Amino acid sequence: MEKSRTSRARNQRKEMILDEAQRITFEKGFDSLTIADLALAADYTKRALYFYFKDKDEIFFALVARGQRLLRSTLEAVELSRPVGADGAYAFGDCFFQFSIDHPEFFSLLMEYESKRHRYEMGRTEESNAWAQCQNLSLDCGDILERWMAGEIASGRLRNSLTARQLMISFWAQTYGIMQIILMRRSGFEEVYDISVQDFFKSYMEGVVRAYWH
Repeated sequence: MEKSRTSRARNQRKEMILDEAQRITFEKGFDSLTIADLALAADYTKRALYFYFKDKDEIFFALVARGQRLLRSTLEAVELSRPVGADGAYAFGDCFFQFSIDHPEFFSLLMEYESKRHRYEMGRTEESNAWAQCQNLSLDCGDILERWMAGEIASGRLRNSLTARQLMISFWAQTYGIMQIILMRRSGFEEVYDISVQDFFKSYMEGVVRAYWH
């Protein structure tokens, strides 16, 4: 019982440190931060901080995992609603749009992770370290969309020469790119391009639906 309480208390302190790391990361960006900055924000010494996280990378992966779980939960909610055809495509698209708009800082962290730290050739891993958690969470998100794509192909609603996995990565690639542009240029987007970010994304999704479901 004592061991369980100690473990629970340690995990709570670890989450509190992550809360502070998340706050200053969202304010200043992660790359410029040092362990000293993170320790100061969390009101710990550097030595004490290393008791909870072995290095800056481990904190980065823990923050990425927070964003990945948030995205996965929204994708799971769409999957559980069992959408079909064009309605399903719009539902998954809107899900990712809203996640990116509501959590742009997590979007940036996920982009950083996916572009530099994820090992696509490796697949799932049985390792238990912080990086492995992100590796598997990323695959969870892709698997949700791939399962839905497979169902659309099996039903005959979606006709294409690509496999479900290939369609999944095509959809992610295009949608990540669109959202990256929207977030980079969000300030004044409507004034410059004479269209709201919502209508711009809707137009993109209409193009996806026309290409695959009509």
